[in-house]
Amino acid sequence: MIHSEHVLASKAKNYFSVEQLSVGYESRILLADVNFHLSKGSIGCLLGPSGCGKSTLLRAIAGFEQSLQGRIYLDDNWLNRPGRTVAAEHRNIGMVFQDYSLFPHLSALENVRFGLYGLSRPNAIAKARHWLGQVGLANKEKAMPHELSGGEQQRVALARALAPEPELVLLDEPFSSLDLEFREKLSREVRELFKASNTTALMVTHDQHEAFAMADYIGVINNNRLEQWDDAYHVYHQPVNQSVADFVGQGVFFERGNCR
Repeated sequence: MIHSEHVLASKAKNYFSVEQLSVGYESRILLADVNFHLSKGSIGCLLGPSGCGKSTLLRAIAGFEQSLQGRIYLDDNWLNRPGRTVAAEHRNIGMVFQDYSLFPHLSALENVRFGLYGLSRPNAIAKARHWLGQVGLANKEKAMPHELSGGEQQRVALARALAPEPELVLLDEPFSSLDLEFREKLSREVRELFKASNTTALMVTHDQHEAFAMADYIGVINNNRLEQWDDAYHVYHQPVNQSVADFVGQGVFFERGNCR
């Protein structure tokens, strides 16, 4: 993988790091030697076609899958390194899934309160109400999941992930089941929410528009490799090779020796 100098120069400020990570199943390696970093409050996106391994990588970061090798580092703590793996429930990571994964028998408020088991009931309810308000659903706290639209269900899932104030939020294709117009609107709103709360986040998607609407840094995955990790501007305007240029679709790629 090729890093830009300006990305490497910020390494001292890293809050979340993945180093030489490989993921896969038994003898099949999906992604090898993955390296990238995020500073506190930054939003990253892993962009690649379906089946490229990006969701498996996200699940390994969450602790739901075992990595084959490498290290994961979050806020001065190793989550994964040779000889040590921190269990998913102890990683202080929030997860937002593609299918929302709401409890159908719980109201919106109770779904958000579910993860706040360390607080007293009054404090947990107050905090759940706060986060429902943050995602624009203050008037929906008694609604059951089947009474909510797809976008509202995803907002509840987002509030549930944010309520425990995790050190990192992971989003697995979070808007893919929504129609295009609402998907772009919600992605912008979620970015604004993350920036306002200084939340560090990493999402995966196959949709270039989502990636550029949401992310400060984008990693393009192809051919079992993270081919470029860079800020959104440089991925868009200066793809490192032809496959990145083809996938992003808007960048301009020049062969070495043809630039004057």
